[in-house]
Amino acid sequence: MDKLKSETIFALSTFFASSALAVIRVSGDKCKKVVLTLCNLSKVKPRHAYFCELKDCNGDLIDKCILIFFKSPNSYTGEDLLEIQTHGSTAIIERILNELKTLDGLRMAKPGEFSLRAFRNKKQSAIYFEGLNNLISAETEKQRIIAIKQTFGESENLCKKWERVLIQSLAYVDASIEFSEEDDVDLVAVEENLNKLKKEITEHLEKTKYITQIKLGIKVLIFGPPNAGKSSLFNLLCKEEKVIVSPIKGTTRDQISADISLHGNKLTLIDSAGIRYSSNQIEKKGIEKTYESLKELQKFILVLSPDSFNNRNILAINQVLTELNKKELIIVFNKSDLKGSKNKFENWNSKIKLLKKFKQITISCKKKGDLNQILKKTTDFIHKKLINIDSLIDDDYFFTEKRHIECMELILEDISNALVNFDSLEICADFIKEALKKTNDFYGKYSEDDKLEHIFSNFCIGK
Repeated sequence: MDKLKSETIFALSTFFASSALAVIRVSGDKCKKVVLTLCNLSKVKPRHAYFCELKDCNGDLIDKCILIFFKSPNSYTGEDLLEIQTHGSTAIIERILNELKTLDGLRMAKPGEFSLRAFRNKKQSAIYFEGLNNLISAETEKQRIIAIKQTFGESENLCKKWERVLIQSLAYVDASIEFSEEDDVDLVAVEENLNKLKKEITEHLEKTKYITQIKLGIKVLIFGPPNAGKSSLFNLLCKEEKVIVSPIKGTTRDQISADISLHGNKLTLIDSAGIRYSSNQIEKKGIEKTYESLKELQKFILVLSPDSFNNRNILAINQVLTELNKKELIIVFNKSDLKGSKNKFENWNSKIKLLKKFKQITISCKKKGDLNQILKKTTDFIHKKLINIDSLIDDDYFFTEKRHIECMELILEDISNALVNFDSLEICADFIKEALKKTNDFYGKYSEDDKLEHIFSNFCIGK
């Protein structure tokens, strides 16, 4: 940690590509040395913008820039911090970075190192910085909302509330141990509070697992018999021809995925090989992948069509639906433009009773007319009947990281053990203490250096 304090770091904080502007950050006690060496300014006032020439060690002009100095501790990192704003040419950026490398005591920052230093200087908690990283990485509106609520919402206050309940419970249990002959301590209320806390954390744990899916992108498998129009639906939702569409059965022999934004949600759509018996080894492997995904994933779109209605497909789909009975699925009856399609769709429903359990929509991906209208109808249906997560993001607090889930699981385990051992107060107190220690992991208070570096290493360089 002392070594980190003695080193001054720098990095590009904006994208490395041609643009109007680029921002390079420098953090550490050598900031004034950079100002003097590259900009020839002997004094700079904190939070003042200076328009100046940026020169190399030979005195040759690199670019003209805006320079802003932030004095410790009133900066993002809590250290002396310098922001150099230049034109966004990649040649200029590279030249400045190479020049900074030549200065003694300076080195390139590691990913997330600016935020790690800010955390160590107690500028914010680990929850805040994780939320900020999610905000920077957000690709869809729902991801942005979740990140905003994690960063600027009540997530940290919720952790503090859990901490207060545990501290209060521990105080009463300790008091009861200390003054065992007195009956002043209300242990019934302590037990009730621990049970309420257990219930609350359990609810947040289940919600976090789902919210994490939204953050990473919800995976949706499109499956069905060969030639039912799965690839056509996939292309329609992607708004481009990602997959070759052919009337020949078995055209899709491997899984193809694409990320789309649907009503502000990130979806990873997966087009799969049609379910059927095949002697072709390549297609066979694709079908095996489809079955593996049916076991692993939770959300599905089953595509059926009039011309795919036959006894072999009925048997295969019925078997799959029996296994997917407790998972989330919608039915898309495709090729409604074909003659007799309505009767065939009714036949599908009569032959496979389980189909009626799931929400259904009838469309034609190839129907002449307004494709935008067909797309809107289909995406609205998928959003309402399959994704439908709007009610989950009403709260002002969110946990989104794998480590948050692990923390909650460990705290729940300790609270459960405390309740099981409530008649043995010394053991109960030990488990409450363990739960209390683990609440600090949410903030990253007592995490080891390697654990902290792992948390912040997922951040972008320059943040």
